[in-house]
Amino acid sequence: MKLGIFLGSILLICVLSIGIFPLGIQTVSASYLAESYHPYANNYENIWTISEPGVAEMRIHFTKIELLEDDYVRILDIDKNELATYGYSWGPLSEADMWTEWFTGDTLKIKLETDGSGIAFGFIVDEVERRTESAPTSSYLAETYHPYANNYENIWTISEPGVAEMRIHFTKIELLEDDYVRILDIDKNELATYGYSWGPLSEADMWTEWFTGDTLKIKLETDGSGIAFGFIVDKKEARGAVPTPEPSPSQTLTPSPSAQQTPTPVASPTTYEYPTPTPTPPTHITISVSPAMLNRSESVTVSGEIVPASSTIVTMIFKSPTGEIAEQPVMTTLSGSYAITFPPNEVGEWNVNASCVIGGKAIKSETMCFTVKQYRIEVGYAIIIVGRNDEWLSQNYIDLTANMTYDTLLKRGFTDERLFYLSPMNFERVDMQTSKENISYAINTWAEGKVGTEVPLFIYIIGHGKEDMLLLKGLGETLSSSELDSNLDELSADTGCYKITVVIESCSSGSFICNLSTAGRIIVTSTGAKANSLIEQTGATFSKYFFNSIAKGKNIKEAFEETSNVPEIKAYSDTLDKVGLSPQISLLDDNGDGIGHPAPVYPGDGSLSSSTYIGSQFGALDFPPTILDSIDNQTVMVGEEIEIWAVVVDDLKVERVYVTLIEPDFAIDQISNDTMYEINLTTLELKEEVGNRYMVSFVPKKEGRYTFIIHANDEEGNIAKPREVTIVATESEFDTGPETYLSIIVYNTWIPIVRLEQ
Repeated sequence: MKLGIFLGSILLICVLSIGIFPLGIQTVSASYLAESYHPYANNYENIWTISEPGVAEMRIHFTKIELLEDDYVRILDIDKNELATYGYSWGPLSEADMWTEWFTGDTLKIKLETDGSGIAFGFIVDEVERRTESAPTSSYLAETYHPYANNYENIWTISEPGVAEMRIHFTKIELLEDDYVRILDIDKNELATYGYSWGPLSEADMWTEWFTGDTLKIKLETDGSGIAFGFIVDKKEARGAVPTPEPSPSQTLTPSPSAQQTPTPVASPTTYEYPTPTPTPPTHITISVSPAMLNRSESVTVSGEIVPASSTIVTMIFKSPTGEIAEQPVMTTLSGSYAITFPPNEVGEWNVNASCVIGGKAIKSETMCFTVKQYRIEVGYAIIIVGRNDEWLSQNYIDLTANMTYDTLLKRGFTDERLFYLSPMNFERVDMQTSKENISYAINTWAEGKVGTEVPLFIYIIGHGKEDMLLLKGLGETLSSSELDSNLDELSADTGCYKITVVIESCSSGSFICNLSTAGRIIVTSTGAKANSLIEQTGATFSKYFFNSIAKGKNIKEAFEETSNVPEIKAYSDTLDKVGLSPQISLLDDNGDGIGHPAPVYPGDGSLSSSTYIGSQFGALDFPPTILDSIDNQTVMVGEEIEIWAVVVDDLKVERVYVTLIEPDFAIDQISNDTMYEINLTTLELKEEVGNRYMVSFVPKKEGRYTFIIHANDEEGNIAKPREVTIVATESEFDTGPETYLSIIVYNTWIPIVRLEQ
């Protein structure tokens, strides 16, 4: 495959300087395509332009890029639209030998922006790669570049003249969230779409469905959020043909007996022989279990596929060793595969099979067995610390989150005797009021007599925070990272307990990592050192999702990475970043280097947290709800009533189905001082109708993009994986082209978000 990279082309490099700088202070090498001063200056801004006239796509290579916190290198297009940004609001960036992603167009601009807090090396750009064509030359029927580019669109055409129906085969198809492959007919009407708005798509060896007509078009559309492999189409199948119409028979005259002429024979009708279709194998379901033998509290994966491939609902039926039966529906992928992972609690032999209905016929797999052995893992002990600051409101939601965490710990095998609860409130569960003195007692007296070298300690902290400060009783009494670290060091020295996990849910919680970090400790924070942490009426967002993952038997690293990508935090962070506030980016440190990393966890961190679980027990067959289907992305008219619906199933009773709504034009309002901001998020409740279908009516009142994040939870508090749907409202003819709308998550009750800058 040829990538179409110029080897001897003319390279145009321009530099646009903003501001006036004295001459003769420092020079940079003329041999690089773009280079900052080393080090760069405070309060500096400059733009470099790299242009390659006529090429389709470009990417550039940084030999080195080093930036301090709140300094940024931005990649722009020819019109100065932002394509990518490098740099962090929570710490420095240091990379070497780094290629950017691919971007469409023949011009890239590199913009360096620095604040006044310090200086660093800057960057050097030494190479550029180009793709000269919009798609690669390929021996396949259709193929993208690997990886494809950001903000890219292209159409491939596959034709088999005269056939009645066609389908095509993808050797491989991988797309990031909000990137799509669409199958079109000859008139560009959409027949099928592959890709998701809530996560990536990855499939291999996949046939499409059958489509009528002798021409299919494949359209790839990508946004600017990242790149992936793309696709390869290697085969096509056709069946039938459009029969040629027979000519109308001419009128036949019967000759008179005296005519004595031989009648002209009438030609036999032309018969079109259709190709013999390939026999379709009978539909069946495969099933497998891995591992076939496991210890109690470990996880088992049940998986399989429907052959031939079919996207439908498969119901897995589990029978526990004590005879308990539970059914768990799961949706198969486009290639017909399905899988579910859970940690069974009962010791003994389990049975499981899978069934579905296709074409009105019930199909069932064979029954598989797996065995759970008794294996005791030390649960350890846990301390919950709740802070308070009534002036900043949202205390009810903090208390709600702490109680939900308590319930999760009970589900994971902790007992009331293994839990020590510090709170400003006098709940029945609370052991002591929150204060620095009582925190010291909980760690160095209560826990000291219980934990040890093989008995771990878990600490959960939630409350309002500022940098290196948790508010225990408003600003009148606070807890610093060094004070907490001193208590933990004393505990480790006295007991030999170094297996300590600390999870902190507060604004500026990332500022605790540096002091708390040491060998054996796992530190997880809901946000960075100078950033907000979202909380709303259903609880603190990070904690709610993190402990839901823990309840499902995930290890700490899995729960952290799964939570970091939930739609609310992602949308909230994107919007904060756009208005100049630090985004919420969760951090994890488990190697003792004092540096917290966002998801996905960098090499160096992640080893300890990937093998560490919070607690050890799990309720047997306690599955979360599943959102099987929902309204599709679509474009509607302003003022048009639409039904927001979802199909939700669960092995227990579904307690609630609701959506959080991100509207087109929300903003953040300052309500008191530099640290207080108010936001408002709309929640819509879906009511159950028939057949596990939940619905609510909605009327968009203004133009723009409405994002509906669909949620469900059952009576045990288990939370479904959310599903994201986008509705674009317009007052004119439908235009589904790319458009960006500034939006922020808001709730139907006013909630203050604490700005963490000092």
